[in-house]
Amino acid sequence: MKKIGTSSCNSLRNAVRKDQIMLPEKLDLLFPFIVFAYGAIMTFVLHHPVLSELAETRLPEQLRQQMKAHRGLGLLCLVLGGFWSLQNLWI
Repeated sequence: MKKIGTSSCNSLRNAVRKDQIMLPEKLDLLFPFIVFAYGAIMTFVLHHPVLSELAETRLPEQLRQQMKAHRGLGLLCLVLGGFWSLQNLWI
């Protein structure tokens, strides 16, 4: 197995540009949209009649109960993430 020399490490380190690194400012802008997307997906999946019927027939009872417990969290993330995302777009 070939060892990586210090010159290889330095060139690799220099290859990563500053704009490719996830800075806290970028994460702060993206996080509300991630929360909103989670809420939208969870709300859609848990409230869609076809998907609910499919889950009733194919999933074990314990997993169904766990998913139903996430309904409130999904709605909360949808509402708060939506307002939070709009606030970030407005500012």
